Amino acid sequence: MKKVIMNYEIENILTILNDKSSFRNDMSVKLPKSARQALRINLNTLNDRMKVFEEGRKEIYTKFIEDNKADKTDDGNYKIRDEYIPELNQELIELAVVQNNLEIEPIDMAAFDNVDLSIKEEEVLEYMTEAKESAESVEPVDGEVVDKE
Repeated sequence: MKKVIMNYEIENILTILNDKSSFRNDMSVKLPKSARQALRINLNTLNDRMKVFEEGRKEIYTKFIEDNKADKTDDGNYKIRDEYIPELNQELIELAVVQNNLEIEPIDMAAFDNVDLSIKEEEVLEYMTEAKESAESVEPVDGEVVDKE
């Protein structure tokens, strides 16, 4: 299924799912094979896109350094000059909200019924689930006629 996910959302998803307290690091968690496979594919997709995001950030910082908008520190790193911080922040924000059209393997959340997920884990896994409405759950709004087929 196609999903539109912004760069900052990808970073958040990976941060949560790669955390040492994540269910992914609990060896007692047994997911169905289809869910494990879909999760693996999705994480590879997200990691690939995250690399592009990180490269974009590096390019922004490099541009500021090359344009003499940063000073070299005693430890060999660079510090962006205060007067250029708003400009830097704007460029980083623009990069963070870039939308990515990704092919995500749908995961049935029922696969996680016996997994002790944190609220954050549940939220990020929702990016990998397909919204399904049954015909019975469609309710008319203000007398509107709803086709159930």
